[in-house]
Amino acid sequence: MNIFEKLSLKIKTRNFERNTILAYKSFNQNMIKQLYPGGKKQSIRVVSSIGVILNEEYTLYDKAKCLGILNIYNSIMIRKLITESEDDLIRLSLLINAKEIVNEDNVDKIMAFVFMMTKNKDLIIDDDNLEIIILFSKQLKDNRQAREINEKNSKKYVDDEDYGLVVSKPIFTNNVEGSNRYLEKLKTEKGENLTWQRMCTWSSKNVEGIIDEYSLYLPSGDLYKKIYINMYSKSNSTYIPKGFLAID
Repeated sequence: MNIFEKLSLKIKTRNFERNTILAYKSFNQNMIKQLYPGGKKQSIRVVSSIGVILNEEYTLYDKAKCLGILNIYNSIMIRKLITESEDDLIRLSLLINAKEIVNEDNVDKIMAFVFMMTKNKDLIIDDDNLEIIILFSKQLKDNRQAREINEKNSKKYVDDEDYGLVVSKPIFTNNVEGSNRYLEKLKTEKGENLTWQRMCTWSSKNVEGIIDEYSLYLPSGDLYKKIYINMYSKSNSTYIPKGFLAID
């Protein structure tokens, strides 16, 4: 790269960062603090990273394009962290409401990036580490397909005596949060409160995705029962294993 190309890149980068910051500053300040713990520098990382995912020259983005990308980020963050929407609903909303930018080819990659940024505000994607987004987006896609299959089979064993009590007949929930909500409702047949601990994971040929084994304990600390939960479904089961009550 000669001196003129370097100068041109520097100017384009400066203009891009200015446009991104102008877009960032147009949002409600309280929302900014919650969604961008890394401040305006994080907003620049968001737009540049999604630009890489889109395979576009992000340094040429104007304020409107930067605003559009930040709005996509905001939407995912709000739905994921605040309203706790299901991933499938977040995906559908993006495809409907952000179709100028989002499509079937990039939606999982964009979601994967934002999900990863909730754990690391300093994350930035470039051509050298784009592969991690591709791998994570594939995992999201695989999980979505597993949820669709498991949803169809979710009521198959609910009337069996050992429903939820053996690996091959797990209780289906939606994500980790769904599993926690399900467990929080469980009481003993006498109405006693229970605590739980995730012990290990299993697999079963008739179930998509891993199956979590939980030990549930009485107030005394004694083991009450073990149950098996698969969190790869589109909704939480409303059925309860033998030996339990569900209290809302």
